[in-house]
Amino acid sequence: MPFAQNFLTEIADEKNLTEKEKDVFLLLFGKDKNKVQIANEIETTETAISTRLTGIYRKFGINDPGAGKEMKLRRYLETRQKQSLISSPDLPAESVKDDIDALVQQMRSRLLPFITAPHSPIGTMKMLSVSKSVPVDKIYIDLNVLEQLSCRSHFSNWRQEFDPDREDFDRFGLSLAQKRVEALWAVKEYPKLMVLGKPGSGKTTFLKSLAVTCIQPETELFADLVPLFVTLRDFAEEARETQSWNLLDYLTLLLVKQCNRCDDRASAEKILTQGRSLVLLDGLDEVPPEYLKSAIDAVREFGCKSNRLIVTCRTQSQQYLDGFRDVEVADFTEEQVDRFVDNWFKIVDSGSQASLAPQLKQQLRQTENKPIAELAVTPVLLNLICVVFQGQGKLPEKRFKLYEDATDKLLIRLKREPMNEILTFPKKEQFLAELAFMLFQNNDYFPEQRTLEEFIESYFRVDRFVAKEFLKIFETETGLLIERSAGYWSFSHLTLHEYFVALKITKFNGKATDSEIEQLLKRHILDSNWHEVFLLIAEQKK
Repeated sequence: MPFAQNFLTEIADEKNLTEKEKDVFLLLFGKDKNKVQIANEIETTETAISTRLTGIYRKFGINDPGAGKEMKLRRYLETRQKQSLISSPDLPAESVKDDIDALVQQMRSRLLPFITAPHSPIGTMKMLSVSKSVPVDKIYIDLNVLEQLSCRSHFSNWRQEFDPDREDFDRFGLSLAQKRVEALWAVKEYPKLMVLGKPGSGKTTFLKSLAVTCIQPETELFADLVPLFVTLRDFAEEARETQSWNLLDYLTLLLVKQCNRCDDRASAEKILTQGRSLVLLDGLDEVPPEYLKSAIDAVREFGCKSNRLIVTCRTQSQQYLDGFRDVEVADFTEEQVDRFVDNWFKIVDSGSQASLAPQLKQQLRQTENKPIAELAVTPVLLNLICVVFQGQGKLPEKRFKLYEDATDKLLIRLKREPMNEILTFPKKEQFLAELAFMLFQNNDYFPEQRTLEEFIESYFRVDRFVAKEFLKIFETETGLLIERSAGYWSFSHLTLHEYFVALKITKFNGKATDSEIEQLLKRHILDSNWHEVFLLIAEQKK
């Protein structure tokens, strides 16, 4: 939103700007024009505009190197404008509030098409065995949370405590007797909320559903706020490249982009600085370790403002944030399992196999299926169960077998001429195992597309064009590898990545001996990211 010309003129005179500097100052902040547009309007070069801007920033005491000077000056002008509004007897506080209320509704209306678009990265999600994106509100099940975090056994005791016929690592410290509350209640009750959960417990989908619900015109959930969904891994990558960990600047530009208003940075910043946004920060645990402290500091600094914040993180990667209330996603109840199964088959089969939903629900209640039913406590595991059941009509008893059956079903579907001779089933399975192991050892959970293409070229002995085709085929026909953002890929879920690492060790590593596995365990016993892999290996060898 541009500033009033008379306000800017007073500031320019106060700072003793030259006439040439004043021309640039008024066009940049009074009409929200960029350097190219300003240069064209006053018939000079972009270099001359840059020189004048340097002089302007210097007179405002802004001498920092690199980008961000314009945003700092905007914040200064915002502050001066607020002071002038508050001190003005002709403009009561109610008028200022009415102004921001109107701006919020304007921004919400601009954001609505982006969030609710058919292929929106916020309003939709990928599902195994489903080729197209699925609207979040078609599959999402309202979650419960625990206000008292579950206690987990120390992993060094895993050999003594692990028993696949009785309980597995994912069920350590479930504390089923704990009181559960609705996740939405916690969102409304706590302005700053840290949502912890196991892999695949639905944390990301939860945040996406909040954004979708909040932006609806008829919503009763924070209708006076602007929802903003952020992947913290993307923020960290952007910050690494720009050398700026200012979360306010990042959120401002992101909101402008999502609203498709490249000329309205001031409005976006006003929304954020006046606490009128529901900021949804997803995946603190997915930030690369070397940038984690910087990311946490950025969140803490931004958290001092009055916006509502919700951060998600893996339970085992919990980070303490001042002023945040920690809750943990509770496992699905039987009722939630039933609703998820109903939704899943409606999406996958479009009514053609509606009878499968009640069949699966009935089998999950049978005594002989209790071991696998006890795994149906998170969306990702229940999704795999549905995939296996749809294809086989029966349920495996162990988690490793469940992953095996589910991934086998997906890989068998992958048939594409003229690549069938190369992409035999054993080759596809071993390729994913080798790829998973390589990435896991390098702590590269979100590799660049170039990294994957080079690996495919070497592994299958094909050229770069065929490697690109292979990658797209694995995404569209199996969903095991997906493009997270432009040029960056990953396994569709860390659970599957860990399964293929375990498969590499037990099946494609010359069937590693107990001694070799023990040596691997000793090397990585303190590395929390290897814990789940060792549990899968132990279960498979049982």
